[in-house]
Amino acid sequence: MVGKVTQSTGAWYQVKSERQPIYTCKLRGKLRLNNWKLTNPVAVGDEVVFDLEKDKATGVITEILPRKNYIIRQSPRRKNYSQIIAANIDQVLLVATLAAPRTTLGMIDRFLVTAESWSIPATLLFNKVDRLDIMQQNELKAIRKLYEAIGYPTLAVSALKNKNIAPLIDLLANKTSLLSGPSGVGKSTLVNVIAPAINQKVRNLSRLHQKGTHTTTYAAMFEIAPHTFLMDTPGIKALVPHEIEKEKLSHYFPEMKSRLQACKFYNCTHTHEPACAVIKARKQGEIAESRYRSYEYMMKQ
Repeated sequence: MVGKVTQSTGAWYQVKSERQPIYTCKLRGKLRLNNWKLTNPVAVGDEVVFDLEKDKATGVITEILPRKNYIIRQSPRRKNYSQIIAANIDQVLLVATLAAPRTTLGMIDRFLVTAESWSIPATLLFNKVDRLDIMQQNELKAIRKLYEAIGYPTLAVSALKNKNIAPLIDLLANKTSLLSGPSGVGKSTLVNVIAPAINQKVRNLSRLHQKGTHTTTYAAMFEIAPHTFLMDTPGIKALVPHEIEKEKLSHYFPEMKSRLQACKFYNCTHTHEPACAVIKARKQGEIAESRYRSYEYMMKQ
């Protein structure tokens, strides 16, 4: 039988097939032993082949079908391993906020590079706009202008005040969307507003550090409307892009990619070379300083 993984809790997976809504499956031993260097060989969104066991209620995953794309990062616990956040995605929605806990531009850029590496369309959702003071509102306008100028749609929302939720729901229609972001930005609250029947758990911020606590403890995919799927994953405390060659990193910054042919050297790293079109654009203010610093940071990782 063939199905799609809708939930991953570690050892067990929920798999949706056409024959029956959901089967609980485990991974075949031989697949677990494959040298994938992955902390999770099977991810939410994966299409898999599975056999039913004698009870006809549980199954064994025997094959993972080829993925059209995925979002991957370096495992936060095992440096030489990778972790697939989700697979077979139509678009990613990165939730960020300038309220506590503030999302850094570096975090946003690392996530966007990861999406760009698989040509996955990305939209930035700035949540908690109801909590911003005048200075923060002006800062948000500048940040949205920065990212929209290089091709990333943005949307300012408030899950608590139900602001701009209708445009967000329209954005999700007839697509498989990954909702991701750091802990505490309000992902679970957004999910509950978009699809109340899901009823994701919501926790308050850590009072001591004003940081997010992991509310969603496992990855899951929900069908929130016909042909409309929403993937919710645990909050990301750290994101290190993975499987990206340093020589190709500049290709995943749209404002750099459009200038690469103008560099004097074909193997330009855009860090120190003479007649570098990227460095020139940075000096002229055509490439944002924050974006270039993110590029430098990733080149050193």
